[in-house]
This record gives sequence, structure tokens and C-alpha cells, in this order.
Amino acid sequence: MRIKVIDPDSAMCRLLTAFLGRFYSHIETGSLPDCPLHRDASSCCGRPQACADVVMTTIKFPIEENLLFLVEPRRRGCKVHPANKMVISAGMTPAQEEVIRNFGAEPLRKPFRLSEILGYLQDCSARLA
Repeated sequence: MRIKVIDPDSAMCRLLTAFLGRFYSHIETGSLPDCPLHRDASSCCGRPQACADVVMTTIKFPIEENLLFLVEPRRRGCKVHPANKMVISAGMTPAQEEVIRNFGAEPLRKPFRLSEILGYLQDCSARLA
């Protein structure tokens, strides 16, 4: 399974890479989405398949940007399953969690247990099967 972790906190990227690397072989990390859909508001995804099976990101930047990260790419051809996108935050409100769920994604509040991420990834894997 191809997992993309987008987090401006390099320590969090290292932690998730070290942990997830015990179970999954393809993990990509970065501080900003490298997807062209996030660089150009008029582009569409031309890939024949998804660039990742799972995308995990944070809400360190304004919630509106995260919602665009979840919704706008889907409108422009993103092939990552909406439920295989996770938004992680320490300061997420219950209302924000609900909004994220309404877009089909999974919210996860910090601090979290690594076992919660493993359970989520098992669900993602089942959706891909």
C-alpha cells in the first residue's frame, strides 16, 4: 500500500515513517502536497491511477485549506478514495471533525495511539481490495 504523509512537522514525518515502515514498504513524506492539483487551481489529474493509496495530513494550516485538500482534488479527478484521506490535528474541534467526516475523510485528534493509525490503514486496505 502506498502511503503519503503530509506534515510540516519533520519529527512527526520521521515518527510515522519509522513506525509505518515496519508494516508498509512505500511511504512518502513531505511538508506540502506535491500534487499538481494543489499548485494550479485549473488543472485536472491526468494520472490513470491514484498517486497514493492513503494520504494523511495535518490541520496546522487553516481548516479551509484542509477542506480544499479533501474536496477540490476529487472534483478535478483525484483518484485517492475519499475515505483513504486522514486529517490529523491537536486542536480539532468536534464541529471540524464532523465536517471532515462529511467529506468522507477520517479525522484523528492528537495525541493519538499508533494502533489507531494501524486500524485505519487496515480499513483503507480493505477498501482497496
